Amino acid sequence: MDIKVILLSIGASFLLAVLLGPLFIPLLRRLKFGQQIRTDGPQSHLKKKGTPTMGGIIIMLALLLSFLKFSEITPEFWVLLIASLGFGLIGFLDDYIKIVFKRSLGLTAKQKLIGQLIFSIIICVLLYQMNHSTVVGIPSTTIQFDFGWFYYPFVVIMLFGTTNAVNFTDGVDGLLAGTGAIAFAAFTILALHASEHESAIFSAAMIGALLGFLIFNAH
Repeated sequence: MDIKVILLSIGASFLLAVLLGPLFIPLLRRLKFGQQIRTDGPQSHLKKKGTPTMGGIIIMLALLLSFLKFSEITPEFWVLLIASLGFGLIGFLDDYIKIVFKRSLGLTAKQKLIGQLIFSIIICVLLYQMNHSTVVGIPSTTIQFDFGWFYYPFVVIMLFGTTNAVNFTDGVDGLLAGTGAIAFAAFTILALHASEHESAIFSAAMIGALLGFLIFNAH
């Protein structure tokens, strides 16, 4: 794959996030889409009350527009698109409920897990239909394991673990965007090494979207 495509994906999503920020943030303020802060937490966090939430909209739009522009329509494309939109929808509903009901709790843990399980199963079905390899290898080595049918529970556990880890990281200015950009940089390199073109472009687009959003989320 031409490295220029990767750089263009990063640059395009970064610019989109930077351009979308001034459009969405004032709108979210006018709609009073402010963050609700738990009163049992540190008192220093109370000053963040009213900070516009739903910043994920900016990230998702920048990511998707760049991904749609530079990626080809392949089975892998649909897996990545459905995974990002599906889990993004759960996050959107969680924030929306917090805003509408003016509370720090959005979806309950059970509701989140059910939503995550539904989209995880959809992704597994897509992987099965496209005859995706069930072999898992350790990067930079020749060690490989064929998980067979156990590959699909592994995918579900992986999706549960990574999405909830991201959710736990969110909430501190810049922490999620900063660590996320570093993680997706590693994913981009691994995807390029494995010739997974769509995954590389997706990860690159995510880097730019996160860094673009980080400009507006800096302390």
